Amino acid sequence: MKQNLLAAVLTSLPGRYARALFEAIDGPEERYTTLKDFEQVEILFHDYPHAQEILTSYAINKKHLDAAWQLIGKKIQLTPKFLNFIRLLVQERRVGLLNAIYRFYQMLVFQEKNYRKLDVVSAYSLNEKEKIKLKTELEKIFPESLDITFAIDESLLSGIVVRSDTLMLDASFVTQVRYLAESLREGA
Repeated sequence: MKQNLLAAVLTSLPGRYARALFEAIDGPEERYTTLKDFEQVEILFHDYPHAQEILTSYAINKKHLDAAWQLIGKKIQLTPKFLNFIRLLVQERRVGLLNAIYRFYQMLVFQEKNYRKLDVVSAYSLNEKEKIKLKTELEKIFPESLDITFAIDESLLSGIVVRSDTLMLDASFVTQVRYLAESLREGA
């Protein structure tokens, strides 16, 4: 990721929390473990949407919210530093920023590891030869080590969409038709 983009992102409130947490954690391995803690919370929120509503609520007493997070932290085995960070967010009434903080923290960890996660969505299932060719082309564009996940979205009709934390390359048929329609409208 470009340094100036990351620097700009980290000036936001969630970005400042992410940077503070990143700097408070000792070394790359512990930072990666903290990233796994964020993922555990994301899984919890995905599996139990009502838990997210409750655990990020501003209407619940801070004391009760803190106690709930401590119980959940033990249950899903969050590291003590991460759990203390969550408790700080509870006290500051900033737990609602957790998802944004996670995204920014993830950017920092990936930058430190010179790593980029890409999601490639295609209209149909790519065979191994196509995946290898696409991976080779993407490695020419991105200097980082790549972790590529492939998915299918038939609504694209044809083509692919490549998504990363900071950009999207859209070479789908649907988008090309949309651009063509816009240019025809502008020309009319």
